[in-house]
Amino acid sequence: MRRVAWSNYVTVITVVCCLVFVIAACVADDMHIPIILFACIGIVMLSALYYSPMSVTVDRRNITIRRMLTSKRIPMADVVGVRLFQRSLDVRICGSGGFFGYYGWFRNRDHGKYFAYIGKWKDTFLIELKSGRKYVVSCNQPEVIVKCIMDCISIK
Repeated sequence: MRRVAWSNYVTVITVVCCLVFVIAACVADDMHIPIILFACIGIVMLSALYYSPMSVTVDRRNITIRRMLTSKRIPMADVVGVRLFQRSLDVRICGSGGFFGYYGWFRNRDHGKYFAYIGKWKDTFLIELKSGRKYVVSCNQPEVIVKCIMDCISIK
């Protein structure tokens, strides 16, 4: 198991956004604004907790991305390739750009469209599936996870 560490940017954005949400809700004068604001904050927080990556584990059957509320399992039988990922003008299509990490759909010229579960961009690796779907995931020591996945897919 390898933990997903947050970059300083992700930590600052997450803390500042949470403080802004709480302060905005507390200082609102109109009684309906806090209810609407808390509903919006609740939706944003639930989506952040649903997608925000915590750790990555690999076994012979699955790559498991543990998120705060759920886990994402990628069957090893579906994996056709894995390698360290080099960021190059990545554009976020839909998702988070730092609030509880980077997650959602991204695109770049070199790799096309992919789904990201990232805490730090420098610790990322790319998983390619038979279906053409791609995932970019981060964790501490990504080279260790890449080697484990390569060992598992070479056994198939």
